Amino acid sequence: MKEMSSRKIIVFSIIAVILVLIANLALWFTDEIFDSEEFAQKTVQVVEREEVRDAIAAEIVDEAFADQPLILQIAGNVLEPVISGLLGADILEPAIETFAEAVHTALTSKPQAITIDISVIVEFVKPLATAINERLGTQINAANIPDTIVIAEKGDIPSIYTFGVVMLWLGLFSTIFGLGIIIWLIWVNRGDMRRYVLKTIGFSLIVGAAIVLIVLEALGATIISPIDDENLQIVASNIFDVFVGVLKWQNWILIIIGIVLIFVGQYLPDFKERYISLSESIRERRAKRRKVKEERRVEKEKEKEKEKEKEKEKKKNEKKES
Repeated sequence: MKEMSSRKIIVFSIIAVILVLIANLALWFTDEIFDSEEFAQKTVQVVEREEVRDAIAAEIVDEAFADQPLILQIAGNVLEPVISGLLGADILEPAIETFAEAVHTALTSKPQAITIDISVIVEFVKPLATAINERLGTQINAANIPDTIVIAEKGDIPSIYTFGVVMLWLGLFSTIFGLGIIIWLIWVNRGDMRRYVLKTIGFSLIVGAAIVLIVLEALGATIISPIDDENLQIVASNIFDVFVGVLKWQNWILIIIGIVLIFVGQYLPDFKERYISLSESIRERRAKRRKVKEERRVEKEKEKEKEKEKEKEKKKNEKKES
């Protein structure tokens, strides 16, 4: 089979790498976004982070006492740590799981407001509010604390259902054809051109994955910057980092694979020469062993012949003497 020109190898390598990157994105969608259990588990882990709990607690206090700035200033520093601690307690885990399901539904199905049910917190805050009122002479009413806190309004989180379904099918197509093109390129080329194929695919993979990482960084700023509320920015940023962090690691793995391909392509001739040299060395050793064995056998044969000659001479001498 005729080998390809370097230009065709570059074109097909770029096409193959683009398909691999699409397949990589589809894998992330399947495992991290469309898997409801995995999504809920990671969202719960995000909400349980101290930074996120503090941001949600601050948002709760801000909403509860938005019309009472003096009370907000006095009681805020006391109530926020308490509410933050309660958000990490097991008693609120069902509410956080419901929140995670709502986020998943908004992303993969229909747009809706994202809220967290914190009605349980009010019961714990009431005694604290009473103690603060008695000590500071304030009029904090725990009933002002809302039963739910809105993390995102309806429409703030765009639905990616259609895009996700397309990615699932496109991912299967991309995996088959992307890997197929790579295997085909390696198969039809020999010697130096095969090494060139490996280095070209490796370099294209590194560049492509690096571009994806840059886009992800820019995407994070684009999504989070429009959120006006500082506390909600912290929540959104942590959720984004956890899920997109997995996609980043997948692309770093692709970069490592690209480096390995370049290394193999660069030093493949050395491996081949070493293999040939080793094979020749083994053959030489075997030949030497056979030669040594043959020489020993010949020497033994000669010694036997000498022994026979001596025996004959001895018998002759004995006959003469007799």
